[in-house]
Amino acid sequence: MKENYVFVDYTKLREEFPEFEEAIKACYDKARKRGEEIWAGYKAARSMFPKSGEFGEIPILPRFVGGKGGATLYNTFNQNYTATGWQTFFEGTVPEDIMHAIVGIMFASPTKNVTEMRVTIGDKLYPRLNLEEIRCLDTPAVIFAEGMILQQERTYAFRGNFEATGWQRIGLLVKTFFKKVDDVIVDGAA
Repeated sequence: MKENYVFVDYTKLREEFPEFEEAIKACYDKARKRGEEIWAGYKAARSMFPKSGEFGEIPILPRFVGGKGGATLYNTFNQNYTATGWQTFFEGTVPEDIMHAIVGIMFASPTKNVTEMRVTIGDKLYPRLNLEEIRCLDTPAVIFAEGMILQQERTYAFRGNFEATGWQRIGLLVKTFFKKVDDVIVDGAA
């Protein structure tokens, strides 16, 4: 049976789950192909420095992800969760001329306060995931077998059920594809 996701210590992904390393590569390749389709006349540069007629790619910048309540995250994924129960990690709409290829989500805080997670992309609601197992891992991540392509102007929400309050560093494992380099050149809160 093929798994749709795996809980893994992110630092050991390559050695323990090589098939998911291939799934990550396939997700990025799918996003490159989709970029060439939706941005007519542009080819994938496979670089953060695209030339004329190419689109670039970089690891995600926190500012491209809406945090709790849609707040802009400028330089970090670290957020203060001040209530228990269902809280939003990330929500928003992908900006025009930007696309994200999401391969997973990482829980990098020493204490993991999240017990469940659910994801909504556009009008598609994914099944809830019980995250209790991640407490056994040092740098836990949920890696998706097929990844998710968030196209420009697509809405999304990642939510979790918190059993305690406090600061949590929860980050998306994403590659961002961009049509215009000016969209990804930013300092601080600009």
